[in-house]
Amino acid sequence: MKKTFLYLTIIVLYILTPVCIMGVLGTMVSSKYEVDESYWRIDGNNNLSTEQKQKKINELDNKGRQLKIQSYIFASIAFVTFVIASGLIIKRKKILGGYKSST
Repeated sequence: MKKTFLYLTIIVLYILTPVCIMGVLGTMVSSKYEVDESYWRIDGNNNLSTEQKQKKINELDNKGRQLKIQSYIFASIAFVTFVIASGLIIKRKKILGGYKSST
């Protein structure tokens, strides 16, 4: 039972790593098209006053910061899951109690 749980945990962690990497890529795409592309739309809109433009720019700045933080979180989770899964593979004999004295 312990061996099955260990290997199942390793498999789940290795599957979670690319999922988190796809999350990073998704937030980067959102940042590109929801934030970066919106700046030129605000600048090109002549119907907005200076105060309205500044308010929209501040909203975009906040959204950009949130997406950047989310991207960093996904990247760190991907790194941690990969490292933990690799560590479990390296230490599997010790975890499963496989070290037996030969004497």
